Amino acid sequence: MNVTARRFCVISLVTLLPLLLLVVALIALPVAAAPAVDAICVDFEGLTAGATYPVGQQFVDAGALVTVQPFVWSDGTVYNGGYARVDNSMTAGGSGLDVNTNNANLEFDFGRRLYGLAIQAGEYGGNLNIEINGDFHNFEDFADIDGMTIGGVTASFAATPVMGGYQGRLLLDGPIDAFSVGGQELWVDDFCPFTECVEFESLTAGVSYSAGDGFVDSDVPVTVEPFVWSTGTVYTGGHALVDDNQMSGGWGLDVNANNVNLAFHYDLLPDGLSLDFGEYGGNVNLEVNGDFRNVADFHDLDGTTVGGAQVRVTGMPVGRLHLSGPIHAFSIGGQELWIDNVCPASACIEYESLPGAAVYTVSDSFVDAGIPMEVTPFTWSNSTVYTGGHAMVSNSQLAGGTGQDLNLNNVNLAFAFPHKLNALTLLFGEYGGNVNLQVNGVFTNVANLAALNGANFAGAQLTVVNGFGNDKGRLILQGSVADFAIGGQELWIDHVCFVERFELYLPLVAR
Repeated sequence: MNVTARRFCVISLVTLLPLLLLVVALIALPVAAAPAVDAICVDFEGLTAGATYPVGQQFVDAGALVTVQPFVWSDGTVYNGGYARVDNSMTAGGSGLDVNTNNANLEFDFGRRLYGLAIQAGEYGGNLNIEINGDFHNFEDFADIDGMTIGGVTASFAATPVMGGYQGRLLLDGPIDAFSVGGQELWVDDFCPFTECVEFESLTAGVSYSAGDGFVDSDVPVTVEPFVWSTGTVYTGGHALVDDNQMSGGWGLDVNANNVNLAFHYDLLPDGLSLDFGEYGGNVNLEVNGDFRNVADFHDLDGTTVGGAQVRVTGMPVGRLHLSGPIHAFSIGGQELWIDNVCPASACIEYESLPGAAVYTVSDSFVDAGIPMEVTPFTWSNSTVYTGGHAMVSNSQLAGGTGQDLNLNNVNLAFAFPHKLNALTLLFGEYGGNVNLQVNGVFTNVANLAALNGANFAGAQLTVVNGFGNDKGRLILQGSVADFAIGGQELWIDHVCFVERFELYLPLVAR
């Protein structure tokens, strides 16, 4: 089983390359189950505006081979006279270049199995074709396949009306070996593979595995191994039980490690991993790259390095374990431990590499996790542009994260991602004044981030979740993100992650 991790773009992961590359790096992993988004997205930026490809021709973008195929009209007629044309109209709702399929289908060969795909689309007339794993459908609108299973893959679609049609996000959740899509007046952009996580959803609730047993989930082999008690005794009588209690704080099925360890057999995770856990008693074991630790609880390892990977632990008894660094061998277990959502690391900017208490004024720039950032002027609620503010590194955890965060005091922070993202999240703490947000060149000035919850903004769906304590929350952007800036008068931010499974965040916020 060759499970590899690739460098993205978003995901990312969150942590990936250095986080961008986490994202970038992040996302390129074949590991498993429902969305997380792949860093390497086919966004057509490697092509030339105006280039036209008739049926039968091919092109390559972001490493994927794309073949222009005949289209099937609504009456069943197969039409060979169509074409795909590259333009910069952003009619798909993305950014930069997109592709218009004019009575043609695009067949994608990513060179590997995918476990899901996110697509930005703009539809302006005529019928549509889609084929997944040999299952072909001819239909009028993407809304017609919302909730449908095609070739073993679940489709979902959310759209916003625009002049002459609508723009939206098509999510295809499930293993994809062959895929094509097209239309008569269809524009597409940002074909982003999901990053897969081991979520145990392919297993059966109630099934128990003893030491020496093994199973596979999301193409990752897992073996059950003996546990080591706090006394050093090696115990072989435990078991791993699949249940649906969500004791780890995830959703669906999780696994109770009852006096056993679970060893995950990845070839390599270049940037690490994260997982959800619920710890309810007894000691825990953790082994990374041959470095074994036996501790009372995971928080004893927070801030340490195990097997070359930096350990970060948030939450207790329900929380998340992050390992940042290359991982080729990994096992975890406990006496009363539940785990879920074992995911390749995402790319996260956490400001841990910056000097404590460092202050940056307008026009200053710095780099963290491989991502350049620049401090830019802030716009007050009365539209005054203010240039006298600053960004300061702090260890206040006022954003709700861990370690260092960044206080934006009457400034904006612009992020220079080298690749277009498919998803981005961050933790924030808001303590007064207005906030600024810019996505894909579109700027808004609002009283607080909660005012943007549910908005479809510049091609990105915004979700704002409060619930981490007074004034703390998480901002989630799902969709094409080519550029991003955020700022406030008394705003703290942390854990800016691109490409972790974005669905993870909603269930986690209540912790």
